[in-house]
Amino acid sequence: MTPEEREQINYLCKRIESEQDPVTFDRLVKELNDLLEAKHSRIHPKQRAALNYPTTSK
Repeated sequence: MTPEEREQINYLCKRIESEQDPVTFDRLVKELNDLLEAKHSRIHPKQRAALNYPTTSK
């Protein structure tokens, strides 16, 4: 994780904590989730692929 990503995550967490507007709150949560998913994909690339294409049993 880059220092910029870490700073952005900290900023988003602080904003989310105090946000009152539901639309803004949802936008901030989505942005935070996108950053965390990017990090997760770097750490667990095979697991990410499995999450995108779940297998179904018949």
